Amino acid sequence: MTFLAFDKPETSFALHQSAIQAGTVIGALATKSLLEASPSSAANVVDRLALGRLAASGRSTDAIIGNVLGVAVGASVNHAHGAINAVDFYLDDERKTEREHIIQLVQNNDSESDALLLGYVSEAMRLRPQYTGLWRESAVNTTVDQGPGLPPLEVKKGDRLRASFRNAHLNSDDFPDPSAVNPRRSPLPFANINGTASMDAQE
Repeated sequence: MTFLAFDKPETSFALHQSAIQAGTVIGALATKSLLEASPSSAANVVDRLALGRLAASGRSTDAIIGNVLGVAVGASVNHAHGAINAVDFYLDDERKTEREHIIQLVQNNDSESDALLLGYVSEAMRLRPQYTGLWRESAVNTTVDQGPGLPPLEVKKGDRLRASFRNAHLNSDDFPDPSAVNPRRSPLPFANINGTASMDAQE
């Protein structure tokens, strides 16, 4: 692990020691969860599908914990990026009204306020996505239905395609008045945000 404190060895040493201590604690907790997880008795879907499969893989505990911690580090960066985007989105002056409403909501302690806060987060993720799109290479010749009002797209094997999440999130069929921030939108279209549905289908 490398920290950007090359000219301050005492700071680098302290950061490394803290990282080792934190890693030891997290590793112990992950080991405990792994040993407790099994497909039949796991308490939730995540344990049942993830830790249960890892436990049944035949790999050593150290190897599995290494994988778990690797995923955790990557996920923490991903979640941090998403949080930063959402906060930055509402710091724009043009969204002063929404920002003031959010400040009011966080002072409440009721399910309606929680639902609205989640709606604001979902809208920020939709209008300022972490990933604007992804590239894929077609493995077969096919025809892609582009939706109402658009002609079918003929795709040949080997064609490079870009799926634009930013454009998809502005589809008025899924998101009426798509440029507006509306924390009360139906949650159903958000199941496909940032290509989630396509990734689930690939799995």
